[in-house]
Amino acid sequence: MSGEISATIKWQGKDEPWLVVRGTVAEAKAQLAEAFGLDLEGLTLAEAVQTCQRHANAMRQVGMTLGATPVARGSEGGAWDAVRNGAATTPPAEPEVNPLVEGLANCTTQDQVKKYWAKNRPAFDADESMTAAMKARFKELAK
Repeated sequence: MSGEISATIKWQGKDEPWLVVRGTVAEAKAQLAEAFGLDLEGLTLAEAVQTCQRHANAMRQVGMTLGATPVARGSEGGAWDAVRNGAATTPPAEPEVNPLVEGLANCTTQDQVKKYWAKNRPAFDADESMTAAMKARFKELAK
């Protein structure tokens, strides 16, 4: 294929952006590779366009569904450097469990929840979220 061609990547959705590249096949592939940060070596132009189209749709889906945002390539420091360098990462520490929550979880009847609440009422009264958790556990045990 010789001469100038154009390729268009369309994100899903009516109001989403488009990316149009123009040039020779090699130039268009280079533009796509640069735009998406992908290695497109060894792919035909059609395969490169399809790969970038899928990548664009995946980026949109992850962003819309999970609220993810792109991370700049080459950003220094942090967990990404450790992963890139093959270093082991330390798993995040287990969150501390509020003993009141743990006590509520151990209640197996509504009567136990009532007694637990009465015994720890000042702590429950001091924290609205704990009162809400107690009410939720009470309703849960009613089922």
